[in-house]
Amino acid sequence: KAESTKNFLAGKIEDVNLYNPNVTLVLQHIYSMVRVKIRNLSGNTRYAKPHAVLLRTNIEEANIDILGDVDLKNCNIVPSTLRVPAINIPLSGNYEISSSFPADQNSIDFLLIPMDVKTGEIVIQVTFQSGSTSKMFPVSAGKWDAGEINVYELTIFQ
Repeated sequence: KAESTKNFLAGKIEDVNLYNPNVTLVLQHIYSMVRVKIRNLSGNTRYAKPHAVLLRTNIEEANIDILGDVDLKNCNIVPSTLRVPAINIPLSGNYEISSSFPADQNSIDFLLIPMDVKTGEIVIQVTFQSGSTSKMFPVSAGKWDAGEINVYELTIFQ
């Protein structure tokens, strides 16, 4: 059975000319994925039902690109000037956090325009249905490159 994917590809044709009728089709991912996996080792049930997961900036100067133009020649996205301080994924009441990390298909995925992340710039914030409780997890510095799945395994200890 084929599974759907949460990504987009751009394609280009290479090595075709008047003397070479064979075509090489090159497909490239244009987005980066941030996959969040959460487990609860605190023993506290108030952390079992998350309300939402936010990917947000932790410093005022930083923002996350949300719009851009697809450059088909180079198979990438050129970010526009529209940027936001946070991206929120609301979760249904059926989503539960257990003491084990979830399988990939039960993880929380953000599909993003590729970007560089500096130390202290981005945090993952999990809010819970039990009220105003939330947990924040800093994201380490790195590159969220096109076609990559950047996995963050978050553990709630207390």
